[in-house]
Amino acid sequence: MEEAVREADRRANEALPQIELSQSEVDFGKVYFFQSASRTITIKNTGKTKISFSFDARPNRVALCEPWLSVTPPNSRLQPGASCTISLQILIDKAVAWTINGDEKLSEILVLRLHRGRHYFVTVSAYYQYSAFGSSFVNLIHMEKRKTSASELNLTYSPASLISAVVAGVPESVFRISEALKQNGLEKICFDDPSAHSEFIALRNALDTGKPKNLFEACKSAFSMYDTFLTLITSFKESIIPPALQMECLRAASDINSCWSCVEKFPVENRNMFIYFIGFVSELVKWNSTANSQMQLIADIIFKRPTGDGGCLQRLKFLETCVSGSREVSKNAPSISIHYQHDADLIVL
Repeated sequence: MEEAVREADRRANEALPQIELSQSEVDFGKVYFFQSASRTITIKNTGKTKISFSFDARPNRVALCEPWLSVTPPNSRLQPGASCTISLQILIDKAVAWTINGDEKLSEILVLRLHRGRHYFVTVSAYYQYSAFGSSFVNLIHMEKRKTSASELNLTYSPASLISAVVAGVPESVFRISEALKQNGLEKICFDDPSAHSEFIALRNALDTGKPKNLFEACKSAFSMYDTFLTLITSFKESIIPPALQMECLRAASDINSCWSCVEKFPVENRNMFIYFIGFVSELVKWNSTANSQMQLIADIIFKRPTGDGGCLQRLKFLETCVSGSREVSKNAPSISIHYQHDADLIVL
């Protein structure tokens, strides 16, 4: 009788699903904004029966894992002796970056469940490297003000800029890429050109590290640089035009004086960004004969609204009115632009 019980137990145990994981801890090391990183783990069916497995959400959670991580495939079946490769991918997009404060360790615990079997746990970790992309331009402006002093000022800038780069009050990354384009490439931009992701990575690294200083050493394509500039603006946590004032801006879209009366109400950081960016767009339209094809896209970006969304024509009208009147605004810029309390507040880029 005891022998029969032991034999029944043995057969029952053999029938249980059994697997072998190649690793239960996955460390991605350093990860960067919008630069995917992948690792793999292998699941092998070491039992004598067919198994089904799935990665399941942890208790009190709906999603399988954090939004920066993806698991492929999330479930599968394996015959005895068969193996399956699971791909783990990390991608930090702007929505994820907005939730991260500076350099930050990312961690997740994946729950692997065997049908009619036990649970396994896979720990995933990575270290996000802070970037101007996906950050807050308000925080960048204040952080860079603290790191610099007026005595370090040594800048050159395009005479056509709407406001002197000395008092632009915009993030260093915005200033560097826009001035590089204005000095070297506005008329060279072909908006039908493709933009390689590798060129974005090179420019992102150059903007985040400061090397090389000449951005055209990192990327030869004027369009890729322009596309990266728009990506930078789009990635900021805040919209250039504050949400609370967007309807007022739309109502004022047909009159230049009303438009700039709205701009005067912006928080100083938004106002600086808007004036500087409008100056860039004005130069773009002046020097590039096909730039008008970009105006709707740019209008949607400064309002942080999807293209084709309601109000797109009014957003375009507001942008066109501001750009067409930018030379007149330039004459009056000191009255509506930057307000610093003393020289030490000047941003050195």
